[in-house]
Parts: sequence; structure tokens; C-alpha cells
Amino acid sequence: MEAKIYELLGIKYYRKLVLYCKSKFNKHTKTHDNDNYVLRGHSREDIIFLGEQFRKNLKIHFSGAVIGLILLIICLLDSPISMLKVGFALIVFLLNGYSSMLQRYNLLKINRILKKHS
Repeated sequence: MEAKIYELLGIKYYRKLVLYCKSKFNKHTKTHDNDNYVLRGHSREDIIFLGEQFRKNLKIHFSGAVIGLILLIICLLDSPISMLKVGFALIVFLLNGYSSMLQRYNLLKINRILKKHS
């Protein structure tokens, strides 16, 4: 059920956007640091490792979303309201919020795979 909610919020499109941006970044910088995003192998240990990476990323992005939300509230309560500050806080909140949802969505899939192969 939780995965369906994320899908309704457009998480599959966001995932495609993130992977596209990541591939462009890797091509531009000539790096390929995908340890946090790509399954290294098909063993149970590799799947567990990827799940741990998703959990780490979830903690980072959730913290960023909370900070972004706090900044957004402060900016909206500030007088006079600065649209630049509100826009920045909103971007921080949305990017980290959607990244948190993506990590959670991926964890749900990882857990489903691990249950199936237990």
C-alpha cells in the first residue's frame, strides 16, 4: 500500500530523473560512483548491502527534508516575506523529501525481494 502512495506521488518519474541526472553527471565528470544506487551483484549479501546504503541515504535526505521544512516555516513567518528565501527553502524541502520517499520506496522493494528469497 505504501509503495502505491509513492507511485501516485510520482516517485517513478523522480527516480528516472535522478538516474538521468546521475548519468549526465558521471559522463561530465568521468566518474562512476554508483555504489549507493546500483546493485553490485545478485547475492543476498549484495542485496543487503544495497539496502543498508538506502537506509543511510534515507537518514541523510530525511534530515535535509526536516531542515528544509523548518527553513520554509521560518521564511514564511518572517516579515517581509522574501520569495527568494522561500523558494530556496521549498527546493531544499522538496528535493530531500522526494529523495527520502525514493529511498523508502527502494527499501520496500529490497525487503520484498529478501522475503521472497528467504
